[in-house]
Amino acid sequence: MSEKKATKKKEVAIPKDRQELEQFVVAIRQKAESIKALAAKVNSEIAKLDTRIDLLKRNAQVEAKPIEKDINDLAQGVFLFAESHREELTCKERHKTVEFITGDKIKWYLTPRSVVVIDKEEAIKELKKRDLADFIRITEEIDKEAILRQPDKIARLNNLDISQTEIFAIVPAKMDFELQKGDRKFKKVKIEK
Repeated sequence: MSEKKATKKKEVAIPKDRQELEQFVVAIRQKAESIKALAAKVNSEIAKLDTRIDLLKRNAQVEAKPIEKDINDLAQGVFLFAESHREELTCKERHKTVEFITGDKIKWYLTPRSVVVIDKEEAIKELKKRDLADFIRITEEIDKEAILRQPDKIARLNNLDISQTEIFAIVPAKMDFELQKGDRKFKKVKIEK
């Protein structure tokens, strides 16, 4: 037979009379108030830390603003130079990416083609009129994927067009983002690896 270890149970104090009963209840309340005070103290410290964190974030944003402007100005300069020397940099458009000895890159690339619907209702009417209902979904929604597969069929329509944009991007080495040229400034876009 295996021996079981005997576990000692802690003896629980039991009040002897009503007066001691009241003292026990008061002690319970006081201990609960102590726990509540500890929680309040912790919450107060957390609030102070949150305030400090918010202040640090705001200060960092303020400090980053002129740096972001410098980055954008430098990127604009890179873009203007690259555009004016594009043939030279791309070996007469044979390459779309220029890699520097530092590992940094600049590149031009096209976005995926997308269908632009100028006036949805008119486009649907026009597709029906020209017997191009294949490009209309049952829910009377334009099937952009079908149009992209056969773009020549909608070439002369007024309310549909094919859009594709070229993006100029600067890819700093060892970074997980690229700077893409926007209308007014460069935007940081995370690179998926």
